[in-house]
Amino acid sequence: MARWPSGPFSSHRTGCYGCKRQSPSDGGCGVHGYPCTHWGVDTFAITPEIYAPEDGVVVSVADGSSPPFSGYGPGIVLMRGKSGLYHLLAHLDFGSIKVQKGQSITEGMLLGRYNAAFGHCHYEVRIKPTGPSDVNTIDPEKWLAAANGGGGIGVLLLLGGLLAAGYFIAKSNVFAKGA
Repeated sequence: MARWPSGPFSSHRTGCYGCKRQSPSDGGCGVHGYPCTHWGVDTFAITPEIYAPEDGVVVSVADGSSPPFSGYGPGIVLMRGKSGLYHLLAHLDFGSIKVQKGQSITEGMLLGRYNAAFGHCHYEVRIKPTGPSDVNTIDPEKWLAAANGGGGIGVLLLLGGLLAAGYFIAKSNVFAKGA
């Protein structure tokens, strides 16, 4: 299984994967200037805790103000998951980060909290640990659906199977009085 790093998951207009940002009213572009493409998803929840999306190893913990993580501050965690993909969790309160480079982590383990001034965690799924681009990032929603067996299709198949089983049990009168 895999999970969102925060919950319940939500995103806002400027936080969608692949969105084009033309001006500050669309959201920040870090150090790159406008226009830019937002290669992650901005997640937020009622509480600011951020959790590991899958089992893996911490590759880097940084302050987010120096290369290669400029613009991701004030704190970041980069981890390599058991899937072989990298997860960048940014805009964390640096003092809240609970993990360190080289540490093995399990899905759902507390990594830290997002910074209150940002009000969200920027989340990227990367093929390589290097920077975001159209060839190095994956839509986190699509990754999560694939990691959990197909997302919507898997859920529909499960529900369909449960409905069919209920129908056949009802038709067979297994639970009828006196049976």
